[in-house]
Amino acid sequence: MRGVSPLIGALFLIIVSIAVAVLFFVWARGMFGSQSRFVQIMVKEASFIESRTRVAVQVTVRNAGSGKVTIVSVSLLKPNGEEIGELESEMGVVSLDAGSEATFTGFFDRRQFVKGETYVVKVTYSVDGILNSVLQDVKYG
Repeated sequence: MRGVSPLIGALFLIIVSIAVAVLFFVWARGMFGSQSRFVQIMVKEASFIESRTRVAVQVTVRNAGSGKVTIVSVSLLKPNGEEIGELESEMGVVSLDAGSEATFTGFFDRRQFVKGETYVVKVTYSVDGILNSVLQDVKYG
């Protein structure tokens, strides 16, 4: 009975070691990569402040996720989906770290609103250059 050449045996062990290392790397990358960051943007609060001719809408947006996001726009929509207008932040372009908030304000003609109606706040945000939107209902009055 003859044994395997020491050179062949050493090459076999090196190949098996590399294969195991690659499999471990792929497994670990998938396991930790999927847990590294998640995105959750929410409208924490929305208020409507009336004057005789205008309604000021103030919306607080919260990054409840674990990664940084950039808020691209915050819009107010009628129940039928038609845009009433955009809300703005004093900070201009807003980047929110995990757990942080920003407030957006818009002033609109009072005739566009009906007491008791539900309106929609649309928050468009960017993560790693990819745009997404979240919609949340808010009630007026």
